[in-house]
Amino acid sequence: MQHSKQQHLLGSVVTEVRPLTAGTTYIQLEDGRELIHQSVPRQEQPAWQPGTPWAELAVFDVFTSHCAPLPRLRAADVQAGWLIRDYVPGKPLAHVLTPYDGADEHADGKLFNCLLTGLRTVHSVFAKETEALGPFVVAADDGWLPRIVQRLARFLTPSGRKAWHELTWLVLHKQPPHLGPADVQAGNVIVSHNDCTFIDMATIQFDWAERRLVAYSQKAHNPVGSLLTPEAYRVYEKQYGTEAMQRLALFDFIFWGIALARLHVLRKQPHSEAAHALQAAGLADDPALWQTTQAMWQRQRTTDDLIERIANSLTV
Repeated sequence: MQHSKQQHLLGSVVTEVRPLTAGTTYIQLEDGRELIHQSVPRQEQPAWQPGTPWAELAVFDVFTSHCAPLPRLRAADVQAGWLIRDYVPGKPLAHVLTPYDGADEHADGKLFNCLLTGLRTVHSVFAKETEALGPFVVAADDGWLPRIVQRLARFLTPSGRKAWHELTWLVLHKQPPHLGPADVQAGNVIVSHNDCTFIDMATIQFDWAERRLVAYSQKAHNPVGSLLTPEAYRVYEKQYGTEAMQRLALFDFIFWGIALARLHVLRKQPHSEAAHALQAAGLADDPALWQTTQAMWQRQRTTDDLIERIANSLTV
């Protein structure tokens, strides 16, 4: 970079600038710091007013006073609608997950423990800061869970449906949801030397911790992957109890049930609007993917009777 074009930022000279994704830019400084310039997230733009904070800025601002696995906020402009945070080196968890091999129940145990510990820390900070972050919470759709539970019940035997509804009732009526990130997927966790950092806080809402853990730790395609091995289930039950482990299994089934439902639409209604939307998102009626997704539903998790009955009751 020529001297005449050098620019100073946060007390140092900018040595490199390059776009990463829509709305995010990588910045390297001469003193070695690496930063991300981030515009107001897509989800916030319709509601954001200049001069006011938005959800992701509020979350990063609150988290700066806590020791938690989120990038540290360095600067912001509430008029222009951007923030600068630390760049997190590493790879998205979605790129680190290897295809699940049910024969290796100890696969990625360290990574699962890292993800679990990090997510629990994030939840603890959200719990402490619920009042401060209250204005930025997006209301959850209270009806989505009953709808998906009923829809997936159609894929099960009568005995399996009974176990399915029993499991749902057992684990969701005693534990309230936790405040935390809403865009939960394996691509939004950065892994470096088995350290996990959570990077997307554009939308926050109340949800169950186990649903987030399931969504962060699995991939439904390209390739199919999961950290939720039998060993992971044992670790989770030992730390948080049988009811929490059963709740983890419920959302695990829902994750793969949704994947099966999408493949079912592609197979049975290939010319429907829903099928066209799935195809546009890169999903195809692939027999190998269908078999693998079924195997993920049916895989061994624990010796819990309810969970085993549901895993073995698939009819599609």
